[in-house]
This record gives sequence, C-alpha cells and structure tokens, in this order.
Amino acid sequence: MAFEATAATGDAWERFVAGEPTLPGVRPEVLRSWHRCRDRYGVDPTLTHAPTATEPGWQGPEQGVLAAELGAAAAAIAARAVGSSAAISAADGEGRVLAGWGHQDTLERARAQNFGPAFAWSEPMAGTSAIGTALATGGITEVHRFEHWCSGFHPWSCAAVAISDPTTAEPVGSLSVTVFKQPLPDAARGWLEDSAAELESRLRRRAASASSELVTTHRVRPRGRFGSAAIDVGGRIVAADEAARLALAGSQDNLRRLARAIVDRARSEHGWTGAAELDSGGVVELEAIYSAQRELIGVLASVAEPGEPSPRAEGLHGGRIAGELGDRILLVETHEVRLVEILDRVIWVDSDQGRLRLRGRSLEEIERALGSRGLLRVNRRTLVNLARVRELLPGFKGGLWVLLADSSEPIEVSRRRVPVLREALGLDPA
Repeated sequence: MAFEATAATGDAWERFVAGEPTLPGVRPEVLRSWHRCRDRYGVDPTLTHAPTATEPGWQGPEQGVLAAELGAAAAAIAARAVGSSAAISAADGEGRVLAGWGHQDTLERARAQNFGPAFAWSEPMAGTSAIGTALATGGITEVHRFEHWCSGFHPWSCAAVAISDPTTAEPVGSLSVTVFKQPLPDAARGWLEDSAAELESRLRRRAASASSELVTTHRVRPRGRFGSAAIDVGGRIVAADEAARLALAGSQDNLRRLARAIVDRARSEHGWTGAAELDSGGVVELEAIYSAQRELIGVLASVAEPGEPSPRAEGLHGGRIAGELGDRILLVETHEVRLVEILDRVIWVDSDQGRLRLRGRSLEEIERALGSRGLLRVNRRTLVNLARVRELLPGFKGGLWVLLADSSEPIEVSRRRVPVLREALGLDPA
C-alpha cells in the first residue's frame, strides 16, 4: 500500500473515530472491523499496548499438540522470511500470542507494545489487527498502518491467516507476519497461505481419524432402548443405527447445540456422562468419547425416549421470528429483518424493532424455515434479507461485500456464496 493511500486512511480513521458513519475510501473489510470495534466492543482507539490475556478455560492434550504445530508453522515461515525485517507469530483461537520468531529488532519493538505471550490480540481486546480480524472473519487478512483501530499500532503493518477446525469450523489459531513502518514483504501472503494449507490438511486428517474412531465406538457399544448415534465435537452425526435415525429425525440441530454445549465440560471432566431433553420431547443419554490419546472426539447419544419431532421450528411461526428484546418477547415479520447472525454461539436478529436475541435456534433452522421468504446465507455466520441489499462492493481477488439499506457496515460474502447471492439478486452469477 502506497504511503499516500495510508495517509488518506489515517485521515479517514480520524473522521470515523469522531463519529462519521461511512467512509468510501476505506477497504470494506477494514471499515466493517472498525464498526465492530467502535460500536460493538467499545475498544479504546487510543490504546497503545495490547491488554493481558485471560487464562484459557481448559488446556488438554489436543491444545498442546495444536500449539506446537502452530509454533512449528510460524518457525517455518520465519525461515522463509530470512533477509526481511518481519516478525512472525503464532496465536491461539482467542488471539493469545503463543510465541514469536524472525527479525530480533522487530520482535523487541513489538514486545514493547505487548506483542508477545500472555497478551490478547483479538478484536474485542486490541481492535483491528491482522490477528484479531483474521480470527473474526476467517481466512487471510492484511492490515496496513492506519487501518489498525488503535492509534498505538499505526506504525505497524501485518498479515495473518486464521486456522480453522474442520469439525467445528471455528478458528483455533492464527499465523501472522508483522513489520514496522514499511510495507509487508511481497511474499508474505503466499507464506501464510502455504502454511495454513499444510496445517489445515493435517487437521483434516486428524478429524477423519477421529470420525473413524467414533464409528468404531458406536459399532461396539451397547445400544440404547431406541438406538444410539455417535456425534462429533461439531455436533454432526457420524454414525447412527436405524432406530436412532427414526427417533432423532428432525433433532440434528438440537444435537449440534447439545454437543457444542458439553464440549468444554467433557474436556475438563474426563469420563463425563449426562442426559438431555430434546426440543421434540425426546431424551438422550450422553457419554463423552475420547481417543487413545485422551482427546475428546465426540459424544455417544443413546436414545432413552424418542419424543415427537416437530415439523416446524419453535420460534419461527408463519414467517415470523420470535426473539427477546430486554424482558420482552417480540414477533417480527421477515420483511422487518435486516440480517441474522451468530456471535459467540448466540443468534442475533437485527430488525426494525431492535436487535433481538433468539434462543434455542440455529442458523440452519432459520435458513430452512425462512429461506423462501428472502433470507439468504452469505457466509457461515450471517443471513441477510435480500430485500434490504443496497449495494455490492468488490473485495480482494474477486471477493464481494454486501451493504444493506440503513447501514454503513459492509458484510463479507464467502467466495462460494458469491454466485448464489448474485443469482438471487437477478445478476449474472459469473
């Protein structure tokens, strides 16, 4: 990025901090991050040092293995970056920096601003940065100089890639390249893409092995009265007998939520067992399943009572969405909805009546129930109301952002959803 463009971004940053709602000259992904930092997280734009990270709630063998693999990947990038002044880092899925490699002067300067172990670089903690924004959006992100939300980081430029768990689709770590008062190396993006592809390939092989173990466990364990199913840590049914399939028909979204809810507990409490009631009224007995390396790989759900699957999702009635606004329950028509998004595993509905919290539902359920009424998924976290789309903004390398009416905050469209969105809007899908 040229210095003139960076200086112009600095002027735009000052205007945005002062309260301007929209800035045409700022890259859409950066502007969206600024909106999150200012309007959702309340990050101090004058911050000069990253805050201390909270302790992770649980550390088990899989976290140790992943941290080692992230570190090895970062060290490999550092070997390719020899001759540049770049610092290379690895961070976990919450933005906690694990370690750094590379140019010593750059590392020392960065550590003086808490760019090191035990400090937090997620967007809610340190504002727009390559690490935090990559974790917030997935994929690879570049943040140049004044594009950082916090003024203390304006001398820096960085690029980062989020590493995602293939089972849960959640970010589990990141790799980054950082320089001080100079452009990023031309090869930085390629370094990150190569390392991320290699690491995620390894994670996919591990996930496939875990699925095989779950299938084997399901085959040899005793069945429940109405059958049983094996569910991975992302809530996907990987094996089930015919009785369980019949008993659990229509309950898979419910099982996903259950699986995700018990993951942390089952990891910290080895041998965890429990029971839960499904939305259908059915009851499942749950048993955490671990690999030979004592890593949690899923849950065995034995059906004790089958219940009655409902043909229509509760909370979605006749094209209306019932959600919480403070201590009230409001029902909004689909045409009143701007977007539906998931944040920290909570479904939020932005509507003309306010921002509603929707309990006990998933994006998949809402998409199935209301997709025919104009709600379209544009990325793994967001559904938008097609009738509210005001503008399409070009992104990096063929990417696309969508801007809704009455909003200055663009929404990123995942690459595989771009042709779907264009076709839904009556445009050429190509």
